[in-house]
Amino acid sequence: MHIISLEVGDGSGDGHSMTQVVVIESNLSHKNLQEAYEKGSKIIGFDLKKKVACEYEDRVISEEYLEILASHNIQVKWQDEYDEKERELWSNTWVYLWLDIAKLGNPSLEYKEMTDTLTVGGYGLFFP
Repeated sequence: MHIISLEVGDGSGDGHSMTQVVVIESNLSHKNLQEAYEKGSKIIGFDLKKKVACEYEDRVISEEYLEILASHNIQVKWQDEYDEKERELWSNTWVYLWLDIAKLGNPSLEYKEMTDTLTVGGYGLFFP
């Protein structure tokens, strides 16, 4: 098994610099997981990273992309009814979509989110 950090947001730090990391345990290596996502993107006909939520405050997914995903049995795991109605994505929703696309590219993908967090202090290290 492989422990992989999935970073959502501005990983390059050249914009708002805000990110969230979701850690998973996966049967695929980092390289194989990326390849699975790329293959899944080709199957659905678009790259989520390049077509959805790629501009500042752009978290709405179009009905067109939702229909494409649904045609491949990928359903968005909405946080609540409001988000579903407005088609607004959040970081955890994004991670599951990304992983569903990867699973389409490699159906053998198995993963689980690692939720054990140990807070180690350092509050004063971060300031605006």
